[in-house]
Amino acid sequence: MITSKVTEGIVISIGLIALSLGLTWAGRSGLIDAELPLRITMAFSGLLIAYYGNSIPKVLLRSERAIMSRRFIGWAFVLSGMATAAVWLVMPSDEAVGATFLLLGGTVLLVTVICLTSRKRTA
Repeated sequence: MITSKVTEGIVISIGLIALSLGLTWAGRSGLIDAELPLRITMAFSGLLIAYYGNSIPKVLLRSERAIMSRRFIGWAFVLSGMATAAVWLVMPSDEAVGATFLLLGGTVLLVTVICLTSRKRTA
């Protein structure tokens, strides 16, 4: 049982590092295609972004504006994380890098704008 968010983050990060190291070893040993470790690690990273995006709106807040903003931000990260995972599973690697940059960079930019505009308005 995971007792805190910090412990959860540590366990997930250790799992991602172990997955990356194991896949890299398998790729260098010739057990799998040399490009597969990068693809799987990036797809898993996209799923982690979606997982953490899903937890964003689950914080109890009093302000309706804050609840709506967190819900939108959560959906943005869930969708961009899922799209990133799909991109790395389907597209060629050189195109997937650019698509990932556009997806995640666009999401961060959109979330920044939403945060700044929701703070500006007064109730």
